Amino acid sequence: MEKNAGSEEFFQEVARIGKGIHVSLAGAHRWHSSDICFAVEDVPRLDGMGPIGFGERTENEHVLRSSLVDHAALLALVIRRCRK
Repeated sequence: MEKNAGSEEFFQEVARIGKGIHVSLAGAHRWHSSDICFAVEDVPRLDGMGPIGFGERTENEHVLRSSLVDHAALLALVIRRCRK
C-alpha cells in the first residue's frame, strides 16, 4: 500500500487518539497484502487496526489477548471520530 498525504494525516490523528488512551502506535510497512489493497487509492486508509499478533499467515498465528480491549477501544474511538 502506497502512502499518501491523506493516509499519513489519518495515521497521525489515530496516533493522537491512541495516545489519549495509552495505546502507542508505530507505522510499519507490511510485505504482504490485505483487504486494504482493494480500497480506492485516493482515500485515506490504514491497515493493521486489529489486536497485536504474531505469526501472520502461519499455523501458529495468534493474538495477544491483552491487546484486544485496548485495540477495540481505539477502533471504536476512531470510528466515532470519523463520524464527525
